[in-house]
Amino acid sequence: MTQDVQWIRKALIQRKEYDALQKEIETLRIELLAADYEAEHASGWFTAKKKQALIEKRDILQARLSPLEKNLQGLSPASLRSLADQSQLLNNKHPSATTERLVEILNFAVRTELYYTALTKLDSALNECFVEQINVHDQAAITNKTINLSPVLPLLPAFLDHDACYRNQLHAFNQKSFLAQPLRLQRVDFARISVMDRRSELRFLGKQCQPLKAELQTILRKLEDRAICLISEPAGPRKEN
Repeated sequence: MTQDVQWIRKALIQRKEYDALQKEIETLRIELLAADYEAEHASGWFTAKKKQALIEKRDILQARLSPLEKNLQGLSPASLRSLADQSQLLNNKHPSATTERLVEILNFAVRTELYYTALTKLDSALNECFVEQINVHDQAAITNKTINLSPVLPLLPAFLDHDACYRNQLHAFNQKSFLAQPLRLQRVDFARISVMDRRSELRFLGKQCQPLKAELQTILRKLEDRAICLISEPAGPRKEN
């Protein structure tokens, strides 16, 4: 049992390290792009000096970024699905209150990840609806033009079902008090998409997707942190078959 527990714990920690590395790389890439842009658009009497400083900054950022990208390519973190399955096998072999909680936490993490993926697809489709109007020269026409919702409407019925199902699962999970504080998720009225006809409405709803995605990422982090803490604690009493 100890070997199985240690494998799951190690895999969860590796996932956290992988996520942290991804965020660091993303930050460095943004800084690198900013340095490139500044160097390209530098102007005035100090242009040459400023460009040289920006080129040096870019070289430093690239020197930091390259080994991190190489490290990331060498990592292959276990999926939440595989960790949930492994914890279920562990619970089947060595049932206890701890392993049962671990199974529930990781299974809910899988559901959260699936909902996040579905929301990301919907958000991308909403962006497609918005981008279609960017090239219109008359700004008033953009504001008042009827929106073409064809990219998003085919996804909407399944997503609304998924949204309702996940929120019910979230409520049920909170009732079990596995975490110190209940998980929170703001509500967004996605059903309104089907009757939207103004660009301003679409923009407003699209903006709501970003904090919702951030909340889901926070939920995932809390679930993984709780799973690590749980599996690091002394084992609970073993259940009799």
